[in-house]
Amino acid sequence: IHMNVNAYRINFPEDYLDRIVEVNIPTTKVKFYTVSLEDLVVSKLCGMRGKDVEDIENKPVYKDLNWDLMDELIEEVCYGMLNDFDVNALKANYENYKERFR
Repeated sequence: IHMNVNAYRINFPEDYLDRIVEVNIPTTKVKFYTVSLEDLVVSKLCGMRGKDVEDIENKPVYKDLNWDLMDELIEEVCYGMLNDFDVNALKANYENYKERFR
């Protein structure tokens, strides 16, 4: 995801950079990072495209989630959303996901 594109940034909490994780790729000049698992799942709950659902419904994903952090991040992302429709959709997606996989 190109994070300088504002269309994507709305699906992430403002402080997502505080949780980035270094990716272990053997290079000598460049370090690679990714967003945290929780930030990634929240962004996919915003979209809920077929591939997003497939990605987050994998046992290695939902078993490793910090659910307390997920609760916080969902609230942060909802606060930054532009309309009630998107807020309600994200909250419904998250509640359904949490009921099924927590």
